[in-house]
Amino acid sequence: MSSWVSGGPNGPVNAADLASVLGPDVFSLFARQAGSGHGEASSVLAAALPEPVNQMTPQAQVPEGDALNGVLGSLLGQLSGR
Repeated sequence: MSSWVSGGPNGPVNAADLASVLGPDVFSLFARQAGSGHGEASSVLAAALPEPVNQMTPQAQVPEGDALNGVLGSLLGQLSGR
């Protein structure tokens, strides 16, 4: 995941690893709010999360505040609209 913040190309993330990093409580909440199962939620996040994180970190610095929450909220909206 560090490749998303660096200046190089975005590396892929395994859906199971992403679910593990988020933790079961956060990930379950995300999947439940999206109205999807864990498998679909993890696949969507693994495919969709690298680019927004890359765009939020143009200087290879993680932003302060709720920027990442906004990205996750946007992805949640996309997932629930399926």
